[in-house]
This record gives sequence, C-alpha cells and structure tokens, in this order.
Amino acid sequence: MDHQAPAKLSQSAMASLPAILALQLQTTAIFDAVGSAIINKIIDLIPNESTIYSYGFLGDDVPLTLFARQILFKGLTIKSFANIRTSTVSDPQQLADALQLMASIIDMPHFKTKVGRLYSLSAIEEALVYAPADISRAVLTFI
Repeated sequence: MDHQAPAKLSQSAMASLPAILALQLQTTAIFDAVGSAIINKIIDLIPNESTIYSYGFLGDDVPLTLFARQILFKGLTIKSFANIRTSTVSDPQQLADALQLMASIIDMPHFKTKVGRLYSLSAIEEALVYAPADISRAVLTFI
C-alpha cells in the first residue's frame, strides 16, 4: 500500500472544508467535550443552522467569546448536554443493560483509536485537515 503524505490545503480550502463535510454528511451537530477554547477557534467554520452541544469543560479556563452576529446570522444554537439527564443513565435497568452491552464490545478493534499524529490546541487547523491514508486519527493534546 502506498502511503503518501496528504496534500497541503490552502487557507481558503481549509476554511471551507468543515462546511463541505457537513453538507456531505448532512450533519449540523457539534459535541464539544473540551470547552470554550475549541469553539472559539472553529466558530467561523461551523455550518449554518448547527447546534453546539456543550458536553465538557477540559478547557474551562478559557471563556467562550463570540459575537451575537455569529449566532444570529448563522442560526446557531448552543445547548448543554449531560449523560446524567438521559433515560439510559437515570433509569437503573437501562444503565445496567447499557453497561453490560458496552462491556461485551469495548475490546473490539474498531473501538480503539489508532493515534496518527498529536497536535496542540494551537494547531487545531492542521488537525482538522489531517487526512492519513490509514485509519489513524489526529489527537489534540493539552500538555
């Protein structure tokens, strides 16, 4: 198998890539488990009519900073998400069933992330366009 390095994209191509992918995948939901720092970096790249689900606060030392026009003109919605509020977690039987199912499949190879390249948060633009020939993934680091 020929492993070629991914082609470098121009800044304008990089900027349009998330919107193109969102159209192709027909998706407009973003689950943010990192906190405001990552949303601040990608807010202009998020497709119109997207919903951002805030799920975690690893980078909570950085405030969310955006202009009202970024929400209004793009039609963005920001919501909180917490597992604890789902019926799967709040109902003891559903939780037991889900945990049993996860325990039976967690060791499957397709649930393991093959780390391709590590990126700092300041290099998120590069991480977003990381396109290896194999199944490895870009991984953001905070250290």
